[in-house]
Amino acid sequence: MVTDITNKLNGCNGDVVNKLISKDLTGKIRDIIQDIFNSSDNINLNFVESSDTKGVAASSNIIQNGSVVNIEVRINTSILPWGASQDYKGSIILHEILHGYFNYKGIDFKNQLKQHSDIAHNYINDIASILQQAFKTDAENAKALAFGGLKDFAIAYPGEYDQLLQDNGLTESKRNSDAEFQRAGLNGMPCK
Repeated sequence: MVTDITNKLNGCNGDVVNKLISKDLTGKIRDIIQDIFNSSDNINLNFVESSDTKGVAASSNIIQNGSVVNIEVRINTSILPWGASQDYKGSIILHEILHGYFNYKGIDFKNQLKQHSDIAHNYINDIASILQQAFKTDAENAKALAFGGLKDFAIAYPGEYDQLLQDNGLTESKRNSDAEFQRAGLNGMPCK
């Protein structure tokens, strides 16, 4: 059995994934992508377009077929803004790669809040680092994007969330404005 990372996304979304799975990147998430998903004969990581994302821009799903585990990162192109920066799209894709990894590792895939807490405490710097490497995102915007998708954690643990923002040189207002400029394609690497 051959382990494979497949990218079936077109256009800018496909370009973003190609940058994220590049062997030239470094860091913990790169290690997850390259060393975990490329080192086993029973795990595949697939990037596909799908409208089956439960109303969000992207989701990850595990599909078990015998001894083979397929982690499918689904991108909903009708929800993910086509004009968003590559940095913004990359942050969403990295977030979903982590969900897929957690699901594969059995880290309470039915408890998204637990996974978001893990991302907030252990992966913000890693997401930001990959964005800086792949898209030349400035440090502040990279951190702001890395906090994306953690709203349930922010609501459940507001003091903890605010402290993590502060530890990363951000406020919620600054994080929101930086992310919104990226979402609108006004900052960051544009899609061609």
